[in-house]
Amino acid sequence: MNLLIKYLIVGFVFCSFIYGQNLSDSPDVNELNNLHLKNEGLNNSIKQLEERLDTLVEELSKISAKDKAEAKRLKAEVRRLFPCCPLAGVEREMFGMESGYTFRTEKTGDGYFAVSLFYEDESFSFSDQSGNHGFIMNIGKVPLENVSERLPQFAALAKYQPPFEIEDVKIEFVSDKITFQQSAPVKIGDTYLLRAVSYAADGNIDSIYAVKVERRDADESIIVFFKKLKDFPLPKMNKKPKYELNDIYQAGILVKLRGILREQEFNDVQVEFVERILVVKGSVPKGKSADLTEIINKLNLSPDTKYKVIEK
Repeated sequence: MNLLIKYLIVGFVFCSFIYGQNLSDSPDVNELNNLHLKNEGLNNSIKQLEERLDTLVEELSKISAKDKAEAKRLKAEVRRLFPCCPLAGVEREMFGMESGYTFRTEKTGDGYFAVSLFYEDESFSFSDQSGNHGFIMNIGKVPLENVSERLPQFAALAKYQPPFEIEDVKIEFVSDKITFQQSAPVKIGDTYLLRAVSYAADGNIDSIYAVKVERRDADESIIVFFKKLKDFPLPKMNKKPKYELNDIYQAGILVKLRGILREQEFNDVQVEFVERILVVKGSVPKGKSADLTEIINKLNLSPDTKYKVIEK
C-alpha cells in the first residue's frame, strides 16, 4: 500500500510539472504587453541618445563668428577638420564631423566621387579613387592673401598636365626642381599650395588652392582655410569613368525609395532602373496603390525618367 501511495505521489508531481511547463510555454498577453512597454522605453532612450549625439556633433562642428569673418576677408572657405575618422563605424549619416575637404563646384554639385583631401595621422593626403589625385606642398608661414601666381611654387605646379590614362597618374610631380607629393605633414600656422584633379563625371575639376592651417583646438580639431586660386581646363581620360552622373542619380533614388518603402511596410514591392525607366513591381496591400503612387510622385524624378508598375 505504501508503495502504491509513493507511485501516486510521484505520478502527481510529474504530471504537475508537465502541466506547468505547458502553461509556461503558452502565449501570455501580459508578457506581450510588458515586452511592448520595455521596447517603447528602449526606443525612447535610443531617440534621446541620438538627439544628444546630433547636438554634440553640431556643437563640436561649429565655426566661430571670428573664423567666418576671417574667411570672408580672405575670400576663402573655412572648415573644422577632425582627425580621421570621427564616429567610425556609425551607420547613421553624421553631418559636420569632417575629416577631409571635398573639392566641389556649382557644376559638380554634391560630387560624391569628387577628389578629397584627408586629415589623418597628422598629415594631409589625397584620395586616389577612380583616378582622382592631387599634389600638395608646404610653403611655410606665407599669409594666405599673399599666395599668388607670382610664387615660383605656383608657376611650377601650374605646369602639371593631368594624364589621359589613370595608370599614368603618379604619386609625385617634379617641376622646376620643385617636388610636389600626394601628402604633407600638418603644421599649425603653415600655408600649403595644392592642385586637386578629378576625372569623375560628378566631380570633374582641376584647380590650384592655397590652404592655411590656422590653429588646433582643445578637441584636436584644426581650423583650415581653403582659397581657390586658379581653374584649369577640365581633365579628360581615354577610359570611361567607372561612374556616370546618371548612375549616381539612379542609385540615390533607389536608396531613398527603398528606405521609404520599408518604413511604409511595402515589403513585397521591388524597384530597379532599366535604362532610364524606374520599374516598380510586386504586390501592394489592398487599398494602398494610391499611397505607392503618391510616394513615387514625391521623389521629383527628372523629366527624362519614367516609371511603370508591374504587378505580380
